[in-house]
Amino acid sequence: TVEAVIKSKKKYSDYPSDISKYDLALAWGDLNSKEIDEHIKYSQRGRWYYFTCDNDCPVSVDYVGNRSANVHIIHENDDVLKDVKSLDKGDHIKLTGYLVKVNFEGGPWTSSLTRTDTGDGACEVMYVTNVEVF
Repeated sequence: TVEAVIKSKKKYSDYPSDISKYDLALAWGDLNSKEIDEHIKYSQRGRWYYFTCDNDCPVSVDYVGNRSANVHIIHENDDVLKDVKSLDKGDHIKLTGYLVKVNFEGGPWTSSLTRTDTGDGACEVMYVTNVEVF
């Protein structure tokens, strides 16, 4: 389970989109306070997420990296897909499901199981069974 705010949402039409049409860049905790959030910009492309902090950001890059994530969403069913489609940047959400490994012909997608990794392999791959919006 993760409760977070959507900082970016991206729909894909690549090979993995057969099972994962959307990625969500999520942030939780005090990253969503106005005092911190106004100093960070988030974006997504190529199944990666990026963030930049301005010079006045009151927290470190490591701090942001440990409290945010790019999540490849695998929907359990059409109802969950409909819920994911309806999500917008800025929504405060709770996702319930499982971190998974997916075997593709070109190699596996393996979910990260730690909050301190970065770069290739640091994304979470989540089989989502329920979506709540607050």
